Amino acid sequence: MMASLSKDLRYIGQVSFARFPLRLSSTYTPEVDITNHPCHNNLAMYTLQSIRIRRIVASASEIQNEIQSQRRMLPTHKNHYLKPTSPFLPIFKNIQSKANHISAELERKGGTAANLPVRSRRAYQWLAFLGKPDPFCTHLQTLHDLYQMEKACPRPPFLSGKKPSIRLFHISPLFRFRVQNGTLNLTAGESFIGTEPRILRSLIQLCYQDNEKQAKKVVYDFTRGNPYTEIREKLEYLAIPLNATTKGEHKDLLPVFHHINKTYFGDTLNQPHLVWSDRKTFRKFGHYQFETDSIMISRSLDDPDLPTYALGYVMYHELLHKKLGYRQVNGRRYSHTKSFRKREKEFEEYNKAQAVLEHLSRKYS
Repeated sequence: MMASLSKDLRYIGQVSFARFPLRLSSTYTPEVDITNHPCHNNLAMYTLQSIRIRRIVASASEIQNEIQSQRRMLPTHKNHYLKPTSPFLPIFKNIQSKANHISAELERKGGTAANLPVRSRRAYQWLAFLGKPDPFCTHLQTLHDLYQMEKACPRPPFLSGKKPSIRLFHISPLFRFRVQNGTLNLTAGESFIGTEPRILRSLIQLCYQDNEKQAKKVVYDFTRGNPYTEIREKLEYLAIPLNATTKGEHKDLLPVFHHINKTYFGDTLNQPHLVWSDRKTFRKFGHYQFETDSIMISRSLDDPDLPTYALGYVMYHELLHKKLGYRQVNGRRYSHTKSFRKREKEFEEYNKAQAVLEHLSRKYS
C-alpha cells in the first residue's frame, strides 16, 4: 500500500553482458504489471536478532560445484540418481549432512532460519529443500533438461562459441544471466524444477534475446501458476515458524491481523506470513505478495505513538488484496479495482487513517 498509490514496477530477471555493460542491467516487462512478482528478499526484511553460522554459503557453492562436476553423467543416471552406483548419491548425502549440521547449530543457538543473514538463509533453505529425495532428483532432471534446451536454442552471433554454465538455486529474481570470461552463466530460480520443456526453452530464449515477447509471456504465465508458487513459498519460508517475524520493537502484527480478520472478514482468512520491513518507508506502508501469501508492513508504523487504527487500516488494505485477488487483462494485473476501492472505504476509521498516513508521507518524504 502506497500513500500515493503509485505502481511499483519490479524486474523478473537479471541479465548482464560483460561486453556491453550499458546494454542491459535487467530484463523489464513494461507491457505487463509485475508489481507482485517475488523478486525481492521477503525475509531480508526481517530484523530479528541475527545468528551467524560459518560457511553456509560456501557449503551451498561446494554442492553446486560437485553437481556441475558430474553434469555429463546426468543422462546416464536419469531416474536412477540415488542408486548405490550413482555418482550423485554421495552428493545427496553431503547435502543432508550439511543441512542437518546447520539445523542443529540453529537449535543450539535458539534460533530459526529467519535469524540467518539473507544469503546464509537462502543457502540453508536450498540445502534443506534438496535434502529430500524427490526435490533432489527433480533438480537434477531439470538441470539436464536446461542443458538440452540450451544446446538447441539459437544464439545471437556475439554469444556463439561460449560455453554454458547452468545452475538452479534459491535466488530472489526468477533468473540471473551473465556473460563472463567466455562463459554463459545462467542461474535459474529453484522454482523452475519440474517445469515442462517449453517453459525452460523460453527461459533460455529470454537470456539470449530479452525482447522475445512470446518467451517472456510463457515465463510470466508460468509464474502465475500453482507449481511455481508452491515451490517458491516452500523455499521462502522453509524452517521458519509462521509467527517468527510478527513482533516489532513496539507493536505485534499478529493481534492486529486477528482483530481485522474477525471484525471485517468474519475470521474466514487463513493467516498469511506477517513481516516487518527492515527500514522505515513513508510512501509505501504495506504490501501483499500473492506468490508467498505474505504481508509486509513498513517499519515506520512500528511506532508507540501511532494510532492503532492507522496500523489496522494498512493491515485491512493488504488483507483485502488477499481476499479479493486481482483481475488480469491482456497480461496486466489490476488489484486496485473499483470493487476494491469500495470495500476499502468500509474500514470504520478510513478517513482518519488516511489522514495519519498522508501526514507521515508528507512529513518524511
